[in-house]
Amino acid sequence: MNSTILANEIHEAEVKAIKALAGYKFSMFGYWAGIWVHLNRIEGKKRPSPFKFLVHAARELPVDQGGRGEISIDEPAMIEKHGTGIRLVGGRS
Repeated sequence: MNSTILANEIHEAEVKAIKALAGYKFSMFGYWAGIWVHLNRIEGKKRPSPFKFLVHAARELPVDQGGRGEISIDEPAMIEKHGTGIRLVGGRS
């Protein structure tokens, strides 16, 4: 596969994943994020994940370990724009 075509496909998968998440389509987000990971491996350039900030934000959410699945937020983390991307600010350390 041509490297330009592959780069375009990687970008398209990233955009579709973010749009799916923005539309509360969590399964489609997982699908397109998985496509991004697969194409990134094929390309072999080891691009940094555009979804890393989401992983960090999810880790900041205090989830009840008692099995009830409740989420309580003592100090909510904030996501803010930073340069060309976004970053996690505040929350638990």
